[in-house]
Amino acid sequence: MQTLVVQLIGVVAMSNIVLAAPSATENGRQAQCVAGIATRAAKVDDLARRQSVRMSTIDHRLARAQLAMMGKTDQAVRKAMLRAVAQCGSGFDAESLRSIITLMQSIDRKNLSELKELLKKIHWPVISKYGAAADQAAFLVVQHAADDAQFQRDILDVLQSLVQRHETSSENYALLYDRVQENAGRLQLYGSQGECVGHKWTPTAIDDPLGVDKRRAAIGLPKLSAYTKRAAKLICGAQ
Repeated sequence: MQTLVVQLIGVVAMSNIVLAAPSATENGRQAQCVAGIATRAAKVDDLARRQSVRMSTIDHRLARAQLAMMGKTDQAVRKAMLRAVAQCGSGFDAESLRSIITLMQSIDRKNLSELKELLKKIHWPVISKYGAAADQAAFLVVQHAADDAQFQRDILDVLQSLVQRHETSSENYALLYDRVQENAGRLQLYGSQGECVGHKWTPTAIDDPLGVDKRRAAIGLPKLSAYTKRAAKLICGAQ
């Protein structure tokens, strides 16, 4: 069986979508989907080309604009992929997603390079100065920097000093903390990482699971049971 695991990371969590090989009856529909994917990829590519804001001085307005474009392109390419999967069905040929996957990787590299340059000037787009949207956009770029584990660890140290002062999203801090833990071969602490099993979202193994709700409450997060229900609706298609 040919499979493709696509990571779609947003505000809630990571979802693993496994696509099986197409059946003979799906070939006609897949041909139409291939054309649709090419169109979506072209639209996202055009959006990425317009991401050209550069900063020579520290300017809050320009920083917010640059981060807004990073977040927009990050999410646009992932939404295009999600729509393709939804329209083409579970038997969609993984090879046909190559154009969007390649574009997503290119956008992620560009966003990461620009974010690193921006952070040399502003350290982090704290909520009190740049707003929650800028904080969220920067987080998305960091979370998707899968090939730069050291950068993720460095940013986690920055966010750790900000989360108690409410200068960054506590949910995003938990997501990054758990991602860094799992990438290092350790168990997560907040239960933010998981996968869909049917329409149910299930967290991967948690260190000290009995204490997870206490740890979540300490940084202002709801109980894990509430989080899993929301994740199931947003990621796994639960009603």
